[in-house]
Amino acid sequence: MYSKKRALLFFMIFSILQAQEQRQILITPNGSAWFDVKRAVSAVDLKKELDLNHYQLPISPRSAWVSLSDGVAAIRTEQSAQIFGNVLQPGSIIKVRLIDGTIFRDVTLEKISGSALHIRKEGELWSINTNQISAIQSKELIPAQRLILKTLSQPKKNRDIQLSYGFQTGLFSWKMDYDLFWNDDEKATLAPSCRISYNGGEALPETKVVLLAGEVNEVRNERPMMRSEGVMMAAKSADYAAPQPEAIADFYRFTLPDLVAFAPRSETRYPVMQAFSIAPEKSYLVSGSERSAQIGAAQLIVKILNEKSKGIGEVLPAGTIRSFTAERLFIGSAAIPATPVGESFEFSPGKAFDLTYERKALRYDRSRTGENYTIQYTLRNGSKKNQTFRIEDRFWGEWDIPKSSVSWNRKTADIAEFNIAVPPGKETVLTFDVIKRYK
Repeated sequence: MYSKKRALLFFMIFSILQAQEQRQILITPNGSAWFDVKRAVSAVDLKKELDLNHYQLPISPRSAWVSLSDGVAAIRTEQSAQIFGNVLQPGSIIKVRLIDGTIFRDVTLEKISGSALHIRKEGELWSINTNQISAIQSKELIPAQRLILKTLSQPKKNRDIQLSYGFQTGLFSWKMDYDLFWNDDEKATLAPSCRISYNGGEALPETKVVLLAGEVNEVRNERPMMRSEGVMMAAKSADYAAPQPEAIADFYRFTLPDLVAFAPRSETRYPVMQAFSIAPEKSYLVSGSERSAQIGAAQLIVKILNEKSKGIGEVLPAGTIRSFTAERLFIGSAAIPATPVGESFEFSPGKAFDLTYERKALRYDRSRTGENYTIQYTLRNGSKKNQTFRIEDRFWGEWDIPKSSVSWNRKTADIAEFNIAVPPGKETVLTFDVIKRYK
């Protein structure tokens, strides 16, 4: 009975300490993270080496740090030996199976040196070549890494000390998602959210999460592979305060309003910022070059201007945008770049089914000084609305268009641009001459 009461007391004390501990993880756009812990520790505990909890997260080399509110301390990491997927330390009680079927049960691991495993059984020391081992089982859960605190200068007063420590780790990544819901053909709602992936095999208790947005350079020894299994969606409730971007140095951060508990190998999605009511600009792009012949459909281009007057006016980190109809039917996705306030971005969810074209060269002449030819476009609008085709043709070298059936614009040194309106159910033909001069 006494043992049960003592175990319950220890559990209550541990729970209180866990509640007082503050954990924060800052996740960068590059697939790495910085995990920080703040908690109180007694001055008595600091008189000896102290194992710090790193929650089975891998610790990147030379990244661990520590700070005490009173006193000076050093921190080091220790890597355990691994063999056949088992994490082993001297003194471990293990079971060894050899290729020939011999089994050593409940033996003590003395050490691992080179290709030899040294074990002790009933006072006798055995050395086994690892090439002769088919399996190893360990009865103990041994951490692959240890994070150890050693006090260099003892606190001046015998009281609880504020301990802060942290390290760089992998296993985490985050991306921005933008859901674009078309309310009609002209107006839409843009709903930003973040998607956080955790690839660890152990659950991580409630932790404050900060997401760093921007192009951040990092010197890294290793880039872990990111893989997510299972998806957990965080639904947006009426009282959910979606995090807003905060400027930090030359970057931005999003701090999630609620603590996050990470399940092993999970992916969680959280709304960020409020939803924006916008009026995206649509255009239908056709691209050609030189004398190439082409048949196809026009590319749908959606342009969104990031301005307050246009319904947004917030920094938009790079991510993936997905388009949906008013009935929430998926109609395409694309990657978009980081977009500051005052800038715009374009993306293409796909090709317009009813807007088709044909491009061909009608005439071609060549001489020692250059070449000239005629290009013809046939543009067809199978929809029930007036549509405008935006044609961008690319030409290299020194070129000009002396004659065209419609006006054109030199968009860049290499691109000629045409804008042609086509009535519903009709087709329009564009022809223009191209002159190229050799230098």
